[in-house]
Amino acid sequence: MRHSDPSSNIAAYRAAAERLGEARDSAVQKRTVAEKNEDLVTGQKALDELRFALDQFKEIRNKLDSRELFLVRFNVREVAYGRVSLVLPKGGSRADVLEAAQSIAAEYYNKTIIEPTQFKKWCEEDRFKEVEHAPISIEIQGIVQGSVSKAFDDQKRHLAKAGFVVPSMRDLVVAHAVHFVATGRSMLSDLVIRTSDGGVRHYPYGMELENMWDVGKSFTFVAAAGAPMPRRSRWWGIFTRTFEE
Repeated sequence: MRHSDPSSNIAAYRAAAERLGEARDSAVQKRTVAEKNEDLVTGQKALDELRFALDQFKEIRNKLDSRELFLVRFNVREVAYGRVSLVLPKGGSRADVLEAAQSIAAEYYNKTIIEPTQFKKWCEEDRFKEVEHAPISIEIQGIVQGSVSKAFDDQKRHLAKAGFVVPSMRDLVVAHAVHFVATGRSMLSDLVIRTSDGGVRHYPYGMELENMWDVGKSFTFVAAAGAPMPRRSRWWGIFTRTFEE
């Protein structure tokens, strides 16, 4: 099943959200001044402008389908092929992301992101169910060139030279699910990907744990972490590209 690219709708939504924020700030400022000067006309005008911006925002939001709402909800931005960023909002969990992503993939692509039994296990694990008390940014490079068939310690040193660290399994799984919703394809191909606490592989029937993750076979790669180390932050920025661009 093919669907239209979400870029234009999401770009319009984000622009409307920005205009709404500006209208809200302006309305508060104008309303404060109007009340101080007992200027009821100006105060009412400020409220009318805010309502207009809110109506525009709602109109655009109502045009988004479930996949686009997902991308907006988690502020998903594809940085490059096989690389994705998202924001897990305050009060959200990684299990929330997986449950929504699995449903959308079935609806839009008639595919399963995570093998059903594995999906159930991960969604019931505390590390995936943990609720964040502040927004968390996750940015993952799925496959790192130059990391093939290396021992794990060698792979970590290879990443460190480029300013990366090895991600946790839960962050890699979430990033992969988000990338699949956004693009309809795996960010991991069919390779075994090492993480800081185990390995995963995306099979035709979905992602699951890979028990032989540290054997060092030719198909073993390592994934880079969500954010670069601070000393190399400018290097990462070279690759920034968002869906709406």
